[in-house]
Amino acid sequence: MSVPIANSLNLVVGGLGLLLVYYFVFAIYNVFFHPLSKYPGPKVAAASHIPHAIQIFRGKAPFWIKDLHDRYDAEVVRISPHELSFINASAWKGFHGTRQGHASLEKDPAVYRKPPNSVASLLTADRVDHTRMKRVLGHAFSDRAIREQEPIVESYVDLLINRLQGQIHGSNYGKVDISNWFRWTAFDIAGDLSFGESFGCLQSQKLHAWAKMIDGFLRADVCLAACNRFSTFRYFLPHLVPRKTREMMRDHWSMTVEKLSRRMKLGAKRPDFISPIIKYNEEGKGLSMGEIQSNASLFIVAGSDTTATVLTGTIYHLLQNPVCLAKLTREVRNAFKGESEITSQSVGRLPYTIACLDETHRVYPAILLGQAVITPPEGDFIGDKWIPGNTGLNINMYAAYRSARNFKHPDSYIPERWLGHPRFVNDQREVFHPFSYGHRACLGKK
Repeated sequence: MSVPIANSLNLVVGGLGLLLVYYFVFAIYNVFFHPLSKYPGPKVAAASHIPHAIQIFRGKAPFWIKDLHDRYDAEVVRISPHELSFINASAWKGFHGTRQGHASLEKDPAVYRKPPNSVASLLTADRVDHTRMKRVLGHAFSDRAIREQEPIVESYVDLLINRLQGQIHGSNYGKVDISNWFRWTAFDIAGDLSFGESFGCLQSQKLHAWAKMIDGFLRADVCLAACNRFSTFRYFLPHLVPRKTREMMRDHWSMTVEKLSRRMKLGAKRPDFISPIIKYNEEGKGLSMGEIQSNASLFIVAGSDTTATVLTGTIYHLLQNPVCLAKLTREVRNAFKGESEITSQSVGRLPYTIACLDETHRVYPAILLGQAVITPPEGDFIGDKWIPGNTGLNINMYAAYRSARNFKHPDSYIPERWLGHPRFVNDQREVFHPFSYGHRACLGKK
């Protein structure tokens, strides 16, 4: 072996040795001397981001975090060197509410990435831009807008019912995969309201290729968020995301831009999400084209799978609980004499139906984690707890809603808990915010 090669090997080995020593010392500091070391949690997770990242890549992070809250019997647990998970109600106000002398916390940049055009959406914007965007986009989700959009929504619901009735007499003997039907319906509605055209899922009875792109987009986004937690390897680890998944992410964005361009040419006369945006732009106080693109991408992602997930979960739990199904059926049939009476206004007056949907949100939430935030560099109080600066904070909805600390019989589907039943008087209902809380609450809640 020549001397230069030997010297190079020595340098590599020495460099690796120093790197290992650095991470060992870093791990010791994180476990025993870090300001977050007083919070319960597994030592291996306190030492490194690796355990949390592994759970994210496996798609098991919310369930792993719930297990930690149960194992340590704690409202707050440490899930990585710089991250805490909360399941108590006061955390919502601490994260997203208005606090005397304190601004609400900003989104955690390690979790939320800007879209491919590098322009923030309502989901990723800082406090100032979020307020400005919400002022414009809120008009697309107002009571008036919902009433105007109702004929579009009803047309797809009618088509869904007609198709399901056809299935009853088909070769499948009335058996259907209801999750597919709800997903086709939600995707068609979201496409129509976001881009002025249906994806034809209900007509073709199959999922549009774009829905598969969205799956890839979401997988890639979650994987990249996990990679962002490793500052040393931040620019290398994303290349480990499968190429096909990254291609789906790019294709989703390209399709968003293409369909939005066609929709913008239709103008502001159509009752959908885009018309109010166009009107505000014409008045000179709207959004940039980049912001419209980023939010259109958000509309189609947030408005399709989440709705289908909650509806599917509701059907599943009702079928598992025949008494609940009978009560809901009786309420609906007593309230309406015909389909024409069922509107967005009238269904809001069905207490047991709403309770069933709320209970689904609790036991089977479409969004398992809340909106991750980060404390300012100087640190801040969350409730009565002082949290050091640059600490990532989150509310694990799945863990909070399934915790015996917050709900009696947390794993049971009991809609009556939302109707004032005395058995559940001690339920911590204020922890229940499936559409988030405060100024960050979802515009699509109505």
